[in-house]
Amino acid sequence: MIRRTAAIWVFACVVSAAHAQESLLRVVVAHTPPSLGLPFTANGSPSSYYWHALFDTLTEWSTAGDLQPALAVSWQQRDPLTWDFKLRPDVVFSDGTPFDADAVAATITWLRTTVRGQATLWGREVATIDEAIAEDAQTVVFKTTRPDPLLPNRLTGVLIVPAAAFEDVDAFAQSPVGTGSFAFETWRDSRGNGILRARPDAWRPVRFQTMVMVPAPDATARLQAVVTGLGDLGVPVPPELVIDMDTAGVSVIATNLPAVEIFTVRTVGNPDSPVNDVRVRRAMNYAVNKQPMLRLAGPGVSVLGQAAPSYVHGHNPDVPPYPYDPDRARALLADAGYGTGLSLTMTVNASGSLIGLLAQLVAQDLAAVGIDLELRPITGTQWLQSYTLANWDTDLFDLNWNSAPLMDASRPLEIGSCLRARPFFCDPAIVPVLEQAQVELDADKRLDLLHRAQSMIHAAAPGIFLFDFPIYAVSGPALAEVPFRLTVPAYDKILFRQSAK
Repeated sequence: MIRRTAAIWVFACVVSAAHAQESLLRVVVAHTPPSLGLPFTANGSPSSYYWHALFDTLTEWSTAGDLQPALAVSWQQRDPLTWDFKLRPDVVFSDGTPFDADAVAATITWLRTTVRGQATLWGREVATIDEAIAEDAQTVVFKTTRPDPLLPNRLTGVLIVPAAAFEDVDAFAQSPVGTGSFAFETWRDSRGNGILRARPDAWRPVRFQTMVMVPAPDATARLQAVVTGLGDLGVPVPPELVIDMDTAGVSVIATNLPAVEIFTVRTVGNPDSPVNDVRVRRAMNYAVNKQPMLRLAGPGVSVLGQAAPSYVHGHNPDVPPYPYDPDRARALLADAGYGTGLSLTMTVNASGSLIGLLAQLVAQDLAAVGIDLELRPITGTQWLQSYTLANWDTDLFDLNWNSAPLMDASRPLEIGSCLRARPFFCDPAIVPVLEQAQVELDADKRLDLLHRAQSMIHAAAPGIFLFDFPIYAVSGPALAEVPFRLTVPAYDKILFRQSAK
C-alpha cells in the first residue's frame, strides 16, 4: 500500500483536526448499497464499505495480502470433494443471537438452492458448493460438486447472516444483523447519512464509537469533504484528482486493485467484426503506447500483457507486455487485409473519467496506424447491464479483468473465456487448460496450468492490454493509520492520531 502525506497548510483542515472527535469516524462514500443490507449482490464499492462493517466472512485477506482466518479459525480438506471448517467460538450477532454452523449452512443453502440466491453475484461464485452441513455448532462441512482448490479463497466474499434472515430477506435488508464490528442503526438519518454503532461485544472491536456514512455521488465532492473537514475518510477517489495533491493534513492512500484494465473485444455475437482476426487484435496492442498513460494511473502501476498483476497468484513473470511498435502493427493489419484501414466502435463507461481519458489516448494511437475507433460513452448503470447480459453493440468495451476476491488468476481468465455464462470473448483452445486448473489440487501443477493459460491469453489478445492501477482514498488529519483489506478499510485497525501517540 502506498501512503503519501502532503505538506502545504490549509486552514480548513486544521479546523477539521481540532474539531474531529475520536469517538466518531465520518466515511464519505458514493451512495448506500442498492440492495441495502442484503450482502450478496455486489463485489466492490460502495456496498462493500457498509457490508464489511456489519458482516464477516469465514476467511479473509489480511492487510498484508495473506489468506487468514475470520469467522472460521481453521479448515482442511477431508477428501477431494469435502472440506471441514472449524468456527470461531463465542461470537454473537448484533441482536445477541449466537453465531454458529447453522448460520453458515443457511447462508450457503439460500445462495445455492433458491432462485433469488442463485441469481446474486455470490450465488454464482459459490456454484461449486453442493451442500453445506452443520456437523455441530462449531463445524461446517462443505461438499463440492467437483474438486475446488480455491474454496477457502472463494469464501472470503461470502458474508454470513443469521439463519432467521432468510425468513424474509427484504425485511432483513432494511434492518440487517451481522457479526461485524458495527451494529446497524439507520440507512438515512435526518441529514441523509447512514449511522453504524460500534459493538462493544464484537469479536473484533474498533477504537471509536460511531461510524457515519456520508453519501456523495460525485468523486470531487468526496475529496473536498475530507479537505474541508466534513469527512475523515473519502473512498474511492479517482487517481487524476489526487496523484499530485499537496494539501496539509490530508493523506492519499493507494491500495492495490487486483485487476488489469483491458479494452476488451467482443467476438461472440459479432462474427463480421475485424476483431475476430487475431492479427487485428495483436496489431491494436502494438499500436498503443502505454507509457504516457502511466502518469494518469498513479505510482506503482505496471504495464501488463496478461490477465493478472504480479501480486495475484497465477501471474506469469515470463509473459511480457506488448511493446509499442506501430510499424509492426501496420504490418499485421496489412497481412490481415486491412492495409488501407478499418473502423471499429468501443463502449466507454462515462462514469469513470480516467477510463474516458485512456480511451481517447488509445483512439489517437490506433488512428496513427489506420484504425478509426469511434467511442460511445454510456452511463455506469448501462455499462453494468451490458456486462451482466453481454449484450454489447460495439466491437470493444472497457473492462477491469478482476481477480478479487479470489486473488487467483483463474477468475479473470474464466470471465474472459468461453466458460463465462454469457461470454463476450471465446478462445476454445484455452478452455481445457482452465478446466483442468479449476480442479487441480496439486499446487505446483495448478500454477503451471495458470502460467500456460496466461501465455495463451497473451497470444490470443482478447483486447488491448493496459495496466493495473490502485484504488485511491483520502484521509483527514484526525487519522493516523487506515489499513485496507484488499479494497475495504480494515475498520478494526484504524488509528486516530491521539490513539497513536
